[in-house]
Amino acid sequence: MEWHTSGSKSLEGIWEKGHPTGVVREWSRDGLLRKDTHYDKQGQVTHSETHPTQVLLGKAQSAMAERERLDQTVWAGEMAAQEHEQVVVRLWDDLREAKNPWQVVKGFTFQSLSVPQLDQGVTRSWGIIECQGGPDLRSWDWESWQAQVTAWEEAGWLLEESEWHQESFVPDKRTPESVFKVRLHIRMPQSAKRMIIKATLRVTWNQQKRPSQGVVESLQVWLRTGEPGFAVKEVKNLTLDDPNVAALRRQEGASVFPAPLVVEDLDGDQLPEIILGGSGLLYRNRGKFQFERKPLLSGPHLRFRAGALGEFTGDG
Repeated sequence: MEWHTSGSKSLEGIWEKGHPTGVVREWSRDGLLRKDTHYDKQGQVTHSETHPTQVLLGKAQSAMAERERLDQTVWAGEMAAQEHEQVVVRLWDDLREAKNPWQVVKGFTFQSLSVPQLDQGVTRSWGIIECQGGPDLRSWDWESWQAQVTAWEEAGWLLEESEWHQESFVPDKRTPESVFKVRLHIRMPQSAKRMIIKATLRVTWNQQKRPSQGVVESLQVWLRTGEPGFAVKEVKNLTLDDPNVAALRRQEGASVFPAPLVVEDLDGDQLPEIILGGSGLLYRNRGKFQFERKPLLSGPHLRFRAGALGEFTGDG
């Protein structure tokens, strides 16, 4: 048996003819971990394992109890904010995954929703009409809201994208409130109409952590009819273009992504090249959306997580 200078046990076991036998236990200097090493009759290690000591388990239990106490006192408001926010986060996730997002909208229950009436709007560049919400409100109860959503769906509107971020939360035992920043992208393919809706939504919650009343406090809408200003011309599959696909697929985290992405005209022909530092690739622009894939640097294939371009010689 051996002891640490602090007086705590360091080593315990049985030696026969100079060889350890059975189980030899070793304790860390701080007394938190115990390593058990198992030996056969010839003194050879068969296996070992490390266990937390009662000291460590006691510290862990104390830490968990303290965290629980803080969650119920100091952080009670923050915990409540997260619990209520998760209701809308689940809505957001369901909308992203749904083949028909309107069905998700219909399944999200509440008692009432009030939305400002839009003004006549102002026409901006590219025929974009910008509208603002006014002081007058239009309200729906649950049944009339279902009918309204059905009308939008039957008219051909598609909910393509949405964002929901809780900006603030006011805890209250009876009627807690949240304020969400909401952005919706909606389009009607048959008439080439597209709409972006930006709103600030105040939600009053019931005791079951479900939305009771919703009031849109600010509303902006941008509407445009016509072909999109930008279109997808080509999609680059980095798992095919990468010079070392096997190595790419073995990686995890940030190294999988192509960033940093830099778009710059490298040869002065007014056709910008695409540089993907994270993939170590250069797409040289040959015009008419034709890109030639090349390694970013000669020599061994390298990937970069940060980068900058600069003209150092002054020769253009």
